[in-house]
Amino acid sequence: MKLFTKIALVLYILAVAVRADALSQRQSMRGSLPSSFHPRPLRVIKPSPLENSPEEQSRLRAQHDAEVLVRVNGEPIYRWQLRQACNTRQKELLRSGSRIDFHNLGKFQRMVLTELIYAVLLTQEAERRGIKVSAQEVRAAWNNLQRLSGKSKEEFTEQLKNSGISEEAYYEYLRKSLLLQKLAAQVGQQIKVDEEFIQAYYANAVVNTPELFTEPEMVALRDIYLRAPKLEQFTDIPDEINYDVIEHQRYAPEVARTMNAVVRKALAQRLKTKDIENLIERNAYAIYNLITKENRPFAEVAKKYSEDPVTRDKGGDLGYVPIESLQADIASRASALPIGLVSRPFRTPDGFHIIQVYDRRPKRIKTYEEVKEQLHNIIYLQELDDRLHALAEQLREKAKLEFIEEI
Repeated sequence: MKLFTKIALVLYILAVAVRADALSQRQSMRGSLPSSFHPRPLRVIKPSPLENSPEEQSRLRAQHDAEVLVRVNGEPIYRWQLRQACNTRQKELLRSGSRIDFHNLGKFQRMVLTELIYAVLLTQEAERRGIKVSAQEVRAAWNNLQRLSGKSKEEFTEQLKNSGISEEAYYEYLRKSLLLQKLAAQVGQQIKVDEEFIQAYYANAVVNTPELFTEPEMVALRDIYLRAPKLEQFTDIPDEINYDVIEHQRYAPEVARTMNAVVRKALAQRLKTKDIENLIERNAYAIYNLITKENRPFAEVAKKYSEDPVTRDKGGDLGYVPIESLQADIASRASALPIGLVSRPFRTPDGFHIIQVYDRRPKRIKTYEEVKEQLHNIIYLQELDDRLHALAEQLREKAKLEFIEEI
């Protein structure tokens, strides 16, 4: 579910805590702030805890957030909506690596409020055009957002409550965000992006902004990760239980037997963590020998012994990754390792690794065919944003705007 415009993003912030794929598209849309301009969150009333109880602080904050800032053709925009939109925009700026100077807060807030006004105007236009959103669509979006949050239904509802947003208000703004998406889709049906224009766009970008299409040096990598446990992990084991506590973990059989003995000794004598780490290193070499001396496939060994839950079931396969994105210790070995060979176990801050490089790709400019679809989407979204912005401007000229509170 992607948003099509800057205005759509603002409304979606209010309803659904903005998905990552929309944020990535957001950076390519019009109206971005200068890189030197960075707001802070909208200030809210925070009474001194010495003067007011927590209940009174909560009441005053909710009262402040419930203030109506502006009515757009009679429809209110509340202070809490502006606060959430400003906070989310600040996170976008931080995510893009922009500096924070905390200047021009009022200008920033007025800009975000304008976007909120445009969002309301466009949802009103969607309703005027007869666009409908069913209760089933809203519920499906609600359930999807709850799932993405990683919270239970009760936790999700409680989070809303703690934010001062009722379920009814959240439901309504989610409905309006879906309305806005449908309006954008309707407007977008009139947009045609021809092949010749995309080719010209690519040719110009390759010359003037080649970094947009530059793929860094890539390496296709498999990894076996062996976590180095700390002694504290074993100190809560009752004396009376069977001390074969790690049989279920991923150790070579001969090392597992010794590890249990070391754990027992560590518990009894409170030895240093290094004693266990040395044994993990011994385990790493035992696993390394399974590949290099017993000729067992790397992927098979990784599935059995690696402790990385993300890649273990894929035989330790990380796929193609930029060399520059790897930990320094892993990157240096991956750069020097011949294709197909297996590294000796090596220590990193989080444990031991055994890696295998199975392919490389040098730094290069992506071909037109590789980026054609991406360019089509960028051009389409820019044109759609222009059209919706123009439509919002037209609607604003005819709208009745009643400003209630200063910001």
